[in-house]
Amino acid sequence: MAVHQMHQIINKENSRPFRLAVLNTHPIQYFAPLYRHIDRSGRIDLTVFFCSRQGVSPGFVDQGFKREVIWDTPLLQGYKHVFLKNLLGDRGVKGFFSCINLGIIPALMRGQYDALIVHGNTPFANWLAIVAAKLVGTAVFMRGETHLQLDRTPVRLFVRRQILRLLYQACDAFLYIGTRNKEFYLAHGIPPSKLFRVPYSVDNDFFFDAVHNSGSSQRLRTQLGLARTSQ
Repeated sequence: MAVHQMHQIINKENSRPFRLAVLNTHPIQYFAPLYRHIDRSGRIDLTVFFCSRQGVSPGFVDQGFKREVIWDTPLLQGYKHVFLKNLLGDRGVKGFFSCINLGIIPALMRGQYDALIVHGNTPFANWLAIVAAKLVGTAVFMRGETHLQLDRTPVRLFVRRQILRLLYQACDAFLYIGTRNKEFYLAHGIPPSKLFRVPYSVDNDFFFDAVHNSGSSQRLRTQLGLARTSQ
C-alpha cells in the first residue's frame, strides 16, 4: 500500500480506523505517552507488540544503563499491547539474536494491519516481522537511530551496507528522527520521497503537572532568591 493511500484512509471521514502495528523490543518510558496519545485519537487502531518484558519486570539488566531498571511511570496503560513469546526465553534485549519472537508472524498475518512500524535493524524479530508484513501486503515503516558516524572497519561497513540495502528495499517509508539519521538513509539509497521526519517527543503535560503539584518550582525560586511567580 502506497503512503498517499494511507493518508487517504486516515483522513477520510467516517472511514474505519487505520490499523497500525508497532513492534518494539520492550516497553520504553518515552514511547508509552506517544502510544497513549495515538490510541486516544480515535483515528488509529493501534496494537504494540513487545519482544521482552524488560523494563516492567524485575530481573532484567538494561544494556544502556548497565543496571536493572523498572520505571516508576505506567508503561503499559492506555493502549493495546501484546507480549510475544521468545523462542529462547525472555532474557532481555542483549543483541541481534536475543529476541526471536516467532509469534509476530501469525499476529501480522491475521491482524489485517494497514502498516507496521519497526524500530531499527535489530533484533531478529524485526526481520521476521518485515517478511510477514510483506507477505500479507502490510506496509512497513522503518524508524531507527542509526547514523554514519559509527566506528566500523571498511569491510564491515561494506558488508553491512549491502545487507541493509536489501532490507530497506522491503520498507515503504522511513521515519527519521533527525538530520544524522536522515543522512544515513540517503547514503543507503533511500529516495527523499520515502523519508518522513518523526522526531522523538516529550510528554510535556506529565512534567508540567508533576512540577505544579509538587510545588518544587516555587521552592527552587525561594532558594535562589527569585521573585514569586504570579498565579
